[in-house]
Amino acid sequence: DWLHNTKTRDTLVRSVIWYLDQFKDDPMETVILANGEAAVEYSFSFDLTDGFVYCGHIDRLVHYGEDKDIYVQDQKTSGSTVTARYFEGYTPDIQMTGYTLAGSIIFPSAVKGVVIDAAQIAVGFTRFERGFVQRHHTQLEEFREEALHYIREAEACHSSGYYPMRRTSCGNYGGCELRKVCSMQ
Repeated sequence: DWLHNTKTRDTLVRSVIWYLDQFKDDPMETVILANGEAAVEYSFSFDLTDGFVYCGHIDRLVHYGEDKDIYVQDQKTSGSTVTARYFEGYTPDIQMTGYTLAGSIIFPSAVKGVVIDAAQIAVGFTRFERGFVQRHHTQLEEFREEALHYIREAEACHSSGYYPMRRTSCGNYGGCELRKVCSMQ
């Protein structure tokens, strides 16, 4: 029990059952890898450049649409109503861009984007919506360069021993756990 009023064991079970019921005839098909395994909870890693490895985990790779394009599928939950604006929040987005870049590098057929299955979790109901997020190859290259920039910046901080605060991030995701430390005089 982690004292969350909507994300409980009961709402989890209810949400899984309702999700499976709503998407029982889902046209998305799980990608089967060359080794015969389903691309579910798929761990990836590849050389980003300069000796750095980019790695992560993809919920699921799917074929979707008439051309059987490949997409990453990601599951999200929200306490808010899931609208077009909700999905717009994923462009730009580090996670979705990283997934698309990884898919485009690792798989022989380029990943077209990410399918986000979002669940609005409430006390008495769960509502599902599906949205698509796509990236152009120029956005993927820009993301790769940006990631390398921040890696090099972190190396420079390590070398100098000076780590500047990122004050614009202090309130994200419920607030940084180091906020009290940084606020000490």
